[in-house]
Amino acid sequence: VSMSMDETNHWDRIALTMPVSRRDMVLSKYVLCLLAVLLSGVLSVLCILYGTLGQAVLFDPRLFLMPGLIITAIILPLQFKFGVNNARLIFLALFFGWFFIGEPLLDRNGYSGIADLLNLGISMSLPGWCLIILAIMALSVLLSLKAYAKRQF
Repeated sequence: VSMSMDETNHWDRIALTMPVSRRDMVLSKYVLCLLAVLLSGVLSVLCILYGTLGQAVLFDPRLFLMPGLIITAIILPLQFKFGVNNARLIFLALFFGWFFIGEPLLDRNGYSGIADLLNLGISMSLPGWCLIILAIMALSVLLSLKAYAKRQF
């Protein structure tokens, strides 16, 4: 939502006249997204503890933080490169392409696709999981910085 409003109101053009670097603009979006993912994680824990979802399996932070962080790592570089609306379409194409093309191909070859990825994420130790997510996020930030540096306003 933040980037959509920024794009609609041409905020980037205005913000870059202030003493704010392009790097700061990119990193602020990542901080905002990470805070949103962490807040959703806290709310998920509260729902599990005090709501009707009191199953211990759902309490694993890898299950409710991993998807948000991975989606953030994919969508932000696309938004910085192609703009919000085009990035949304590209992300939907990737998402549906995975489930309608990638999953059936994996199933045909004996893999269960997304279920294997979830099992890998759960069976991996928390430090290993954190290192992989940090590497993915670092690559995402680098791609976003590169895309935003070339963008004209």
